[in-house]
Amino acid sequence: MEAIFITDATSLIFEYPVSGTPPAWSTISEELDLHPDSDIVQSTSSSNYVIYRFKRASGLTFVIVVDPTVAPAVPAQFVQLLTESMAQYFELSKLDSNYDTVTLILSETLDNGAPYLSEPDQVREFVSKGGVLSKLLSQSAAPHKVSRSAADGPYWRRQNVRHTQNELFVDIEESITCVVRRQGAAKTTPVVSYINGAIYLTSHLSGVPEIELSLSRSISGGKHVCITKSGAASRFRFTPPDGRTKLLTYTQDVNVSSHLVNCTFHTGLGLQKDEFEVRVGVIMNRGVKAVDNLAVEVFGGKIKTLRNTTGDFITSPTGGVWNLGTTTPMGFNATFRGICDSTVSHVTLKYSLQGAVPSGLKVDSVNIVAARGLGEGVKPYKGVKYATEVAEYVVR
Repeated sequence: MEAIFITDATSLIFEYPVSGTPPAWSTISEELDLHPDSDIVQSTSSSNYVIYRFKRASGLTFVIVVDPTVAPAVPAQFVQLLTESMAQYFELSKLDSNYDTVTLILSETLDNGAPYLSEPDQVREFVSKGGVLSKLLSQSAAPHKVSRSAADGPYWRRQNVRHTQNELFVDIEESITCVVRRQGAAKTTPVVSYINGAIYLTSHLSGVPEIELSLSRSISGGKHVCITKSGAASRFRFTPPDGRTKLLTYTQDVNVSSHLVNCTFHTGLGLQKDEFEVRVGVIMNRGVKAVDNLAVEVFGGKIKTLRNTTGDFITSPTGGVWNLGTTTPMGFNATFRGICDSTVSHVTLKYSLQGAVPSGLKVDSVNIVAARGLGEGVKPYKGVKYATEVAEYVVR
């Protein structure tokens, strides 16, 4: 790596030169301004670097400048490690008050410009939460080398973990991507319909525990390095890092248009064939109390409302948004009918919910099969949550 820059919505707030001759931010920002919609920019002023831009929900943008020979996955994985490590010490929105901590994190995670540590727990071994700057000034500039015996536990878990309240939580989160044909189309099967899933484990357990996670069915996809044993593709055994970890990822074809929330769209209605109708339905489910932030965006021209059974329709020059409330009860049905001065091309659906996922995947059990250092008679609290959100849901 050549240099690392962090910006907010308006300006540069942190920079960390890595190489001996790093490019200036003024040069990098000019390059980025020439390509506002690109997250990977090949420098036009020099052939010596490539610029990667990573925008995060916190409002921060991480800009990583690397040699052209570096694989694209390297800066992406490094930014993920950096943000997870920073989040252990402070809220990302307060970065401007924690420059010393960020500097020390970077000094520990990079060795001669290349990522050296790979897990947030490793970073916590060397970066304390108190007196960070004084510790940095008093220590040798030489990089630390991770040295531990098998008795200390695996490298992804920090040593001597102790918790007064031992807890273990599993979160299954799935995002929907779906393109559905409108009502009346010759074919009714979805054009595209799949989910991206992730299983997170939050472990606050003392010692070096070994966990076994059993799922209701098999999945295939990415695994965290901590998963060292697995029987069937539905059962996994591992010693987890301390804190929250993305344990497993998977993708599955699922007809999500028939999931808990469905949307139909019909055009060419009325005497002049210039009317359209959108219907939204929410199916009953015992595990789900309500749907959050349900909304439909209509893409077309200027729209006039003819019938709206509930919610607010906010118009715009290119269509409008039908907001159905921050919380929508199960068993809910609503209809919007309007007239448009041009063709309505498509509608999009947005929502999120807690308590179920489209694939139907569930946790059968999560057990502690070995508990070295946990303490005799300690019974950790365990919990499981399910969450669904929409990445893209189009009816056209």
